Amino acid sequence: MKYLLPVSGSQWVVPLAGNQFLARKQRFPKGKFSLQSLKINHREWFIVVAITVLFTSATLSSLHAQVFKSQEKALAEAFATADTVRRETLFLDEAQQQTIEAAAKMPLSTGIISYYVGEKNGKPYRYVFFEDEVVRTKKAVLMVAINADAAIESVGVLAFYEPMDYLPVARWFSLFAGKTTADAIQPGRDIDGVTGATLSVRTFSGIARRTLAVFAEIKEQSK
Repeated sequence: MKYLLPVSGSQWVVPLAGNQFLARKQRFPKGKFSLQSLKINHREWFIVVAITVLFTSATLSSLHAQVFKSQEKALAEAFATADTVRRETLFLDEAQQQTIEAAAKMPLSTGIISYYVGEKNGKPYRYVFFEDEVVRTKKAVLMVAINADAAIESVGVLAFYEPMDYLPVARWFSLFAGKTTADAIQPGRDIDGVTGATLSVRTFSGIARRTLAVFAEIKEQSK
C-alpha cells in the first residue's frame, strides 16, 4: 500500500519499501487542484483526513496553555505602593522541610525558597511567593501574597498549562483571602469544590497551605 504525503506545492511523495521515497510531480491548472485529481483511493483519503485531524488537534491542544501574566508584571502590581522591594532566600534543613510538609500535607520540591518582601515606611507589609506545581500532567504557576499578619491577601494564576476547563473561575480564588495556618484550607470544608476541576482545586489549596507553612518558618527564623 502506498500513501501520498504532501511535500510542497504540487509535489507529493510516495513512501516505498526500505525507507525510500519516490517524488511524483503533477501539474494542475490554476484553481483546479484537488485530492481527487491525484486519484487517491478511499483508504488513502481516510489517512490524509486522519493526519489532518491529528495535526489540528495537536495545534488546538497547544492553545490550551495560557500565560496570563509575567512574574515582572505581577511583582510590579503587588508592590505598586512599596518604598522598597527585596528578594530573600530561605534555606531549609531536613527537619524544617518535614515540618512544612506535615503542616501543608503537600511535599516541597526544594529546600531553597526564594520570595519577595515589600516595605513601606521601613516596615515589611507584604510577602510574595511564586509557586509552580503539576496539576494533572502539566504545571500551573501561582503567585501567593501574604501580609505582615501572616494571612493570605491573594492567590493568582500566572500560567496554566492544562486545558482551560480545569481552571476555576477568577472569583473562586477570593476564597483564600484572609486564610492563615489556623484554617484547614481543604476542599469541601472551607474551600468550595469546582465540578470538573477537582485536581486544580486540590493543588491550589495545597499550594496555599504550603506557602503559609513556609511563611511561618520565615517568621520563626526571624525571631
